[in-house]
Amino acid sequence: MRMGEPAKPASDGLGVVADVSTLWQQYGPMVMDWSGRILAATAVMLVAWFVAGFVRRLVRQSTGRTHIDLTVAKFLANAARWSILIMAIVTAMGQLGVQTASFTAVLAATGLAIGLAFQSTLSNFASGVILLVFRPFKVGDAVNIAGQAGSVNEIGLFMTEIDTADGRRIVLPNSQISGNVIENTSHHSRRRAEVIASTIYDTDLDTTRAVLEAAVKRVPNILSDPGPEVAITAMSPTGVQWAVRAWATREHLGAMHQQLYREVKSSLEAAKIAVPVPGPVVVVQK
Repeated sequence: MRMGEPAKPASDGLGVVADVSTLWQQYGPMVMDWSGRILAATAVMLVAWFVAGFVRRLVRQSTGRTHIDLTVAKFLANAARWSILIMAIVTAMGQLGVQTASFTAVLAATGLAIGLAFQSTLSNFASGVILLVFRPFKVGDAVNIAGQAGSVNEIGLFMTEIDTADGRRIVLPNSQISGNVIENTSHHSRRRAEVIASTIYDTDLDTTRAVLEAAVKRVPNILSDPGPEVAITAMSPTGVQWAVRAWATREHLGAMHQQLYREVKSSLEAAKIAVPVPGPVVVVQK
């Protein structure tokens, strides 16, 4: 104490202690309550963070062992992770006293609104997952889908890209693919080609069959099992219709089919077998 400074009464220190004690009695329970709430919410988020990471890795490993496409595997793993984190956020907010019932209702309404707004997009996404899981075709396959024929370039979660034979890129929404007939022309290792030929009624059937069978034997890259076939398929008003069928591997099908056309035509001409000539169409009006 300095010279001349008045001495502080001892009761001032006791008054401060009394004030602190009063404040603690008034606000202490609330501080303890909120401290516990914050600690509990923090613990929930920390545990959920580690659990979500573990579940994400577990889903990735499980889908990898089942040979699911990598895109689908990543999506499922991320969906599982975020599902756990969202549930943890709702639980943590409940620990902090937030009414989670109303929050869940708002979240559900928001999800419903988003789902309705992106209905077509979600439909494409669901169809993309189906295509990646069931794999009716893969990249590089020759397909005919929704009136579009070409080679599959990429299968995405929303769109599928097809390259046509004349160099065009066709992008199809996955919902149109899953809802239509899918023709995969390169699924099997061998394919059958067919050439239709017609002859007039005056031609001997056995002679025509022998000529066509000889024509097939001159075509290279034809498989012997199953063997080629020559058959009558129809009898039209103008003549007899023949089908010449032969099998080849997928790689040789195009060239074999073209050569089969050439041999059938040249063989019929060499044997002087006449083909029906379309006549004029007469329309009688009544």
